Amino acid sequence: MIGRNENGNGEAVYGDEDKGIREVSIKQTNSFALKTQKSDGKIVDSWCQYPKASQCKILDENTIQILEEDYRVREGVKPLIPILTYKFV
Repeated sequence: MIGRNENGNGEAVYGDEDKGIREVSIKQTNSFALKTQKSDGKIVDSWCQYPKASQCKILDENTIQILEEDYRVREGVKPLIPILTYKFV
């Protein structure tokens, strides 16, 4: 997610944004954090929880894609869409 739309209903806007290589700062059994530099230059921990296996796609031996239901779909089954892709180096 790269933001929210401007028409007032707050729907998520998805797009590509490469955050570059970041160091893993904290590892836990259910989540991890990456060192992330904010626009003011401050370094913070950016957290990501491990999703269910059904919400993960392994693209190659070093790359995982995390999927989430598309909540923009109002009725019926919500398809899974990619929201994050991590490549471990």
